[in-house]
Amino acid sequence: EAVVALEEDPVLAASAATALSEAGADNVAVEEGPLLAGAAELGPYDVIFFDGAVETLPAALVEQLRMDGRIIMLRSQGPLCYAELGVKRPNGISTRRLFDATAPILPGFSTDPAFIF
Repeated sequence: EAVVALEEDPVLAASAATALSEAGADNVAVEEGPLLAGAAELGPYDVIFFDGAVETLPAALVEQLRMDGRIIMLRSQGPLCYAELGVKRPNGISTRRLFDATAPILPGFSTDPAFIF
């Protein structure tokens, strides 16, 4: 199996690629690019895993997931989060709440505040 790691920060991406190479992890590709866009050219993916919290899940990432593929994330709801497992189905993502947690929201994955009556 192959793993794709996506990192926005060029310095962190280079550091990760070097560390993985030195560790002999030849089945991991480190891609540099915006997290919100994913890495469509290397998909579709069996699993997408986020290492931080998300408030919104971009459609572009859902499209990169293989049918019946899984997505694992910490879904942010205010100051708390919960782990969520999603499975891609023909009509969208079917999700199941796993456990409570906390983590910072990843850059770009937050919802803009809005005034609602």
